[in-house]
Amino acid sequence: IVEMVGGGGGGGGSNPTAAGQVGMGGGGGGASYAKGRFTSAFSGLTVTVGAGGTAGTISGAGGPGGTSSLGALITAPGGSGGASFTSGAIIGATGAAGGVAGTGGNILQLPGQQAVTAIARFSDGALFGVSGGSSLFGMGPPAPFTSTHAAATPPAANAWGARGSGPSTGASQGGTSGAAGRQGIVVIYEFA
Repeated sequence: IVEMVGGGGGGGGSNPTAAGQVGMGGGGGGASYAKGRFTSAFSGLTVTVGAGGTAGTISGAGGPGGTSSLGALITAPGGSGGASFTSGAIIGATGAAGGVAGTGGNILQLPGQQAVTAIARFSDGALFGVSGGSSLFGMGPPAPFTSTHAAATPPAANAWGARGSGPSTGASQGGTSGAAGRQGIVVIYEFA
């Protein structure tokens, strides 16, 4: 029996802002999950653990998460990377897509979780970034928060396959990097 998740997508970085603007980085997509039972054709296959998506730099998108696999027998693709957003007095940061369902999961095959859409308004001064998504192996990181229009730096993803969160940036600030997604995991149970 093999179960796995791919790598979580990295959070996008926010752009520098002018007066009256807010900026955000979109959260990366969560990795897909696969579980399968196999009685043959698995000897000597290569185990690949999907890498976490890279953190988006200032004004840059996050990287996609890698695919976890046991040869071509079973696969679990990673999540997409988050984008970078800047706007005037209000902004909505659309979350990145989760990993598409892979192959070979004859027990269970699930697509990854899409990142949530975050909204910030300049007039409030209180800005939330985009939280990191969870995987079946644990919770993702919380959304970064600031109440002073300062930049809110996102925490790192802490669960296998969880996506990276995106930052928020208030008016007249330099941009902020996103958080990297967490690598996936492959678990193999062998019955003699």
